[in-house]
Amino acid sequence: MDLLTAPLPGLYLGLLAFLLDRALRRWWDPVPARIWGAFALVLAILFGSSLFLGTVLLSVDIVPGVRTVEKLKLRSVGNSLQLDIPTQILPTMAQVRRQVKSGAWPMWNDLAGAGMPLLGDPQSQSLQPLVLATLPRREFRAGLYEVIKYGMTTSRLLFDRVAGERKAIFARAPEALTAIIAESCRIKASVVADDEREAGPRRILNFGHTAAHAIEAVTKYRRFRHGEAVGYGMLVAAELARARGALADRDRQALADLVASLGPLPPINDLSATQMLEAMQHDKKVVAGKLHFVLPTAIGAATIVDDVTEKELRAALRQVGFAK
Repeated sequence: MDLLTAPLPGLYLGLLAFLLDRALRRWWDPVPARIWGAFALVLAILFGSSLFLGTVLLSVDIVPGVRTVEKLKLRSVGNSLQLDIPTQILPTMAQVRRQVKSGAWPMWNDLAGAGMPLLGDPQSQSLQPLVLATLPRREFRAGLYEVIKYGMTTSRLLFDRVAGERKAIFARAPEALTAIIAESCRIKASVVADDEREAGPRRILNFGHTAAHAIEAVTKYRRFRHGEAVGYGMLVAAELARARGALADRDRQALADLVASLGPLPPINDLSATQMLEAMQHDKKVVAGKLHFVLPTAIGAATIVDDVTEKELRAALRQVGFAK
């Protein structure tokens, strides 16, 4: 949501309030109808203004041409309205999409992952690394798995930076955060610019997400943060690539070690490979009956395949730790 589109929810509510006011004036006594209409309109204006001002006040341009996206939420607390401003490491639209899909705005699910065509392409981008200091460690760590994804598929330098600067990153040192976020944003912007509608090459951004989406679906989006599920998903994809001979075991182990070094992941030993395979069949990456899978071929390189068999997947899932 950018500075131009942030007020849209408020405008929609304002239009709805106007239409309801017209109807109520026709069928009800005009005095209470006017009072109700005025109240609804004021609420709509406040909602839109809060979104707009919250976006403006938190926007700090650091990397030209790249924007992170915040989902702002207005809720009632006692006798007042509270504006919640969640923060994430936000080169990761996937995290927004999962929140949208399982949260309050299900109708935005498909738009969020496709550049939000209804709202138009933003003219500028911004991000706010300083507010990452407010995140609990688990939430912060969840974002880092997505950064590892960019390193594993595209940039050995980014992968090594996360591995070598973990102490500074977890200390939320601005220079360390700016470096990894900027590189993640650069990678995603480059990939999306070449394939805006995910017709082919952009699928590389789905590395780790095939198994991740299945994990989230099987656990009903309650046990895992999205990044944690991606952590497991990357391990599954790497094991699959290793078993095929596409990835050296030392690179698979380097990925496993880096994922483990960030901290403990929720358990998966009660989730069966059968459940996971069933959930994967409903993933958006199934095209013409074939599941497209992103497999790493080295640290900083990956390929997209569509011939992964159920036997291969089941073996990889079991190797990572899923039940039979």
